[in-house]
Amino acid sequence: MEGKRLRIDPGQFCRKGFFICLTAFLFSIAVAGQGDEGFESTEPVLISEANSTKAIAIQPENWLEPLPTETSEIFPPGSRVMIFVTNVTLMRDEKANAFRAFAEDASGKRYRLTVEDIQRRTKRDPVYGLTLRIVDLNGYNGLPPRAEVLLWVSWRGNTSNRVR
Repeated sequence: MEGKRLRIDPGQFCRKGFFICLTAFLFSIAVAGQGDEGFESTEPVLISEANSTKAIAIQPENWLEPLPTETSEIFPPGSRVMIFVTNVTLMRDEKANAFRAFAEDASGKRYRLTVEDIQRRTKRDPVYGLTLRIVDLNGYNGLPPRAEVLLWVSWRGNTSNRVR
């Protein structure tokens, strides 16, 4: 039993290795695709007044049907405001923490606002009420001014339109 060697055919070894890698790759694609509710996310759209860039915004406690058509309130720093967003399809467990909200004042200073809640209007209606706290979450820039600011949100890395 002396000197017996195990002979491995290099071609057969490569073919088996390739087959194993290919099988693992295809399996990973199949597993990753399960439960995927859409790889590409759309850009959220903030709803504004007709023929304007002024956001539809209300106090969250005052939200009743139907969707308001205009905004007459000015929201002081620290208050809560509900804006309306559409063109989003939330996954089953996706909540308000999937959104980031930002504001920019006339001098160009930016604020990251606190997103507190999200509510769908009705099951048929793809409009959500997004409740924000007008406070800079990072605290670097203080409170946003009691003046008109540009407002936008991001969701899954996509940025919405800017509204006043």
